[in-house]
Amino acid sequence: MNRYAELIDQLKHKKKLETDYQVAKLLHLDNKIIYAVRAGKRPLDLYAITRIATELNLDPMTLLADLHKDLEKNEVKRGFWRDFFYAATHTKAVLAVLTLTAFCAIASGIGETRANPLTEKTLYERRRLLWLLGEAHP
Repeated sequence: MNRYAELIDQLKHKKKLETDYQVAKLLHLDNKIIYAVRAGKRPLDLYAITRIATELNLDPMTLLADLHKDLEKNEVKRGFWRDFFYAATHTKAVLAVLTLTAFCAIASGIGETRANPLTEKTLYERRRLLWLLGEAHP
C-alpha cells in the first residue's frame, strides 16, 4: 500500500467513514482522484494533504515533509524534506519536555511557601535530557 493510501485510511478510520466516496466528499474532491491515488497513478496534491492534516489534527507542513522525505525522487529535495521533518518534530519534542518539566515543577511546589532551589544534580539531569534529545537525530 502506498503512503497516500495509508493516509486516506487513517482519515477513514478517524472520521468513521466507510467508503472512498465519503472521503472524497469530506475533502471536496472528485472521487476519481481518491481512486487514482489508491491505484498509485497519482499523488495527493497540496490541497488534499493539507485538508487531511487538518482533519487529523496534524501540522500540514510536518505531514508534507513526512511524506516527501520518503517519496521525493530528487536527492537534494529529499534531504531538504528530511531535515525539515527532523527540525519540526525535534522542536516539538523539546517543547513538550520543557512544558512537562515546568508543569512538574509547578505541581510539586503546590502548598509550599518557598521555592525549592535547583540542585546541581537536577540541573545536570535536565541538561542531559536536552542533550539526549539533541542526539536523537537519525
